[in-house]
Amino acid sequence: MASPNAEPDRRPALRPRRHPALQRALLACGIAVVGLPLAGTALDQVRDPRHLPLHTVRVTGALRHLERDQLEGVVAAAIDGNFFTVDMAAIRRRVRQLPWVDEVSIRRVWPGTLVMEVVEQVPFARWGEAALVNARGEVFAPTSGVPKQGLVELFGPEGSAPRVVDFCRVVTARLQTAGLQLHRLGLDGRRDWVLGLAGGLRLALGQEAELERLNRFLGAYPLLAADSSREPVEVDLRYAQGFAVAWRVRADEGAATAASKTREGDT
Repeated sequence: MASPNAEPDRRPALRPRRHPALQRALLACGIAVVGLPLAGTALDQVRDPRHLPLHTVRVTGALRHLERDQLEGVVAAAIDGNFFTVDMAAIRRRVRQLPWVDEVSIRRVWPGTLVMEVVEQVPFARWGEAALVNARGEVFAPTSGVPKQGLVELFGPEGSAPRVVDFCRVVTARLQTAGLQLHRLGLDGRRDWVLGLAGGLRLALGQEAELERLNRFLGAYPLLAADSSREPVEVDLRYAQGFAVAWRVRADEGAATAASKTREGDT
């Protein structure tokens, strides 16, 4: 029993200690636990192709050989997903399989549109009888619309297109200085360079020193063309010195098919 004269106990009552960091962690865990089902539901909504469907495909770019309806149909057939889940790379690959397509870029426009910019192939020359080749030496074969006029015909074994295109540029520039026009150029079965000029003149350059041999021809061409009674139809430059010429009597001389061969020296 306490004494009546005893002083009251003034010590403060004990209070539970607070741990702010622990409280914040528990709160975050609680929010996460509550949010997991909500996040899962939202993710399911995003993945569901019935939500936010793509309903418009817009094609941009200057088109000459491709039809916009055709491109839109290819894209529509390749769409597998909604605005967020559509496989853009797969669509791009599908569109690039069209022969006249050189490059394509695709972007999303909210809320349900794909905008596709298409760059068409620009033919540098014909490749063989049925295909075309661009300035990078890439061969493509449209099923229709292959121009037959106005393009040089190039040819060669598989994989040689870039080399043939590069050589064509050089040859074309040199022929133009002499007022000549290239009609056909390529590598034959023996990998020899063969040129056909407008008018039917054929040049055989062989496998080495091609430009040196071409320059030899260009130096002699004014003399060959000056003959009023006959015209050259083939020049074989595959000689260390000189070249061989096959001639045709000019039609106005009365014999269009007579031909002869003459060995010309370096003059």
